[in-house]
Amino acid sequence: MKNLESPIALPRPCRAGAVAMLALISLFTAGCARMMANQTASMMVRTAPVVEMEEDPIIAEAATLSNLKMVEGLLLVSPENETLLMTMTKAFAGYGSAFVEPQLSLRDDYFSEDYLFTQRRLQGLYRRSRDMGLRWIEVRRPDLATLLRAQVKNEWFDELPQALARVREDDVPALFWTAQAWGLLIRSDDENLLEVVNRVKIEAMMRRVYELDPDYSYGAVHLFFALTNTSLGQELGGDLDEARRHFEAAIAVTDGRFLPSRFFYARDYCRAIQSRECFESGLEEIAEADPNIFPEQRLANALATRWARQWLSKVDDLF
Repeated sequence: MKNLESPIALPRPCRAGAVAMLALISLFTAGCARMMANQTASMMVRTAPVVEMEEDPIIAEAATLSNLKMVEGLLLVSPENETLLMTMTKAFAGYGSAFVEPQLSLRDDYFSEDYLFTQRRLQGLYRRSRDMGLRWIEVRRPDLATLLRAQVKNEWFDELPQALARVREDDVPALFWTAQAWGLLIRSDDENLLEVVNRVKIEAMMRRVYELDPDYSYGAVHLFFALTNTSLGQELGGDLDEARRHFEAAIAVTDGRFLPSRFFYARDYCRAIQSRECFESGLEEIAEADPNIFPEQRLANALATRWARQWLSKVDDLF
């Protein structure tokens, strides 16, 4: 007598057809999810200026944090989407440099647990930004990404200049934001000798960006070389005259309307030349400036005015 509880066996053609249908549905679902992720990414690019134009840093900080995990989730669905990779590269480093590092730079309790925790957090943000940037470059230039990731000098040193020479103007954003994040990481973790060695790669990347688009991102390339020359000091190859020229070029790109360039000139260059008058007058101008002089970068300007006031309060400790 037939066991009524035994499963009903499907004919072979029907079973194979069911498996094929499930596979088709799975592919269709994955394809739809990827399409939705790509559409969301496209919309985010169009709406990104809303944060950059925000006048309240607290609102901007909250918006940035809420977007980070959402974009990270979208990347799981569409891992090679350049818009998402660009967003993450810029957002991790942007959040760190705008909201975490400025407060850390004003503190002097270097060995406290809270300071060290915040420093590690900052390094983590910059590292994630750098890693996203390398993924972005890999989508565009796999050969270049391999060289940038290589740690043994003879695996990248001779070939990197040729690979960078093949980079074109449409590669500038990926090259610049990755180098920017990498430079910030090294600055925040300058005791990591493996990373410090990579400074050569970063400077080569930025030189190529400078060749292709010297005024990119409101003069940020000039600002990179200005800050590099200021921070290194003459004994390590820094050149204060070159730093001043790059600061002036960065400020000129927006006719002085992008206040962070003026802030870093006053804070870093004026301190490097030990001019209290230059430091105070420059920061006072920024502290009193109207962030709306450059509406497209209202947030950056609002942050610069706040930083200027904070550093002015330390002038007696610095000079």
